[in-house]
Amino acid sequence: EKMIGETGITPSFIKSPEVQTNIAINYVRPDGKTLMFVSGTANQSLHPDEVEKQIEENLPHVKYLYLGGSFKLKTLLPIYKTVVEKAKKHNVVVVLDHGRVTNATSPEDLELIRDVVSKIDYYFPSKDELLAVWGEKDIKTAIKKVKGLSRALIVVKDAGNGAYGLENGEIVRIPAFTVAPLNTVGAGDSFNAGFIRAQEEGLSLKESLRFANATAALKISQKDLPTYDDVVKLFNTR
Repeated sequence: EKMIGETGITPSFIKSPEVQTNIAINYVRPDGKTLMFVSGTANQSLHPDEVEKQIEENLPHVKYLYLGGSFKLKTLLPIYKTVVEKAKKHNVVVVLDHGRVTNATSPEDLELIRDVVSKIDYYFPSKDELLAVWGEKDIKTAIKKVKGLSRALIVVKDAGNGAYGLENGEIVRIPAFTVAPLNTVGAGDSFNAGFIRAQEEGLSLKESLRFANATAALKISQKDLPTYDDVVKLFNTR
């Protein structure tokens, strides 16, 4: 809690004696790839009313609303549409990274996510997630399908292959930085944060993709979290 507070984040805890705290264990291979095991009931015990109230109270004070790990928090999916509509009333930028589609993801869950994508500002799936949610076999077709339904800026993460975006109706790809991975946990979230920061700095789509790639590369290749200066230094390496 102290470390979270030091980053400028105000934590909000919900206590319940009937709920088990979630504990995640990540097994890391020598090549940096991971396998996650999660135990506990906290994720699926979150009540939509509790979360919606917290979000509504904070919307007047924030610039971005980040919706992540959506398929891990299935109980919250039914309120996504309402939450996004409220965010729009406060001119809050909405970012979605729904995470992996699993064997527990239902057709109804997918439909809820597809509906929300039509109303957001930034959409950050991985390649596998994009294809699974939209029922396509290649990135180009899937991106254009989403773009036909949404005005969101679509960015697709593809691990060592880099990242994709849509510019002037054409798919662009920015290669990943070549690094020796230590731990790939948090790569996607780091990429997202880097991309948003780049957009805040006024960088173009291609530059934002490169900046995000640099952020993720540093996150997976070193023990310490990357600083802004670290990312800028790698970003400027040609």
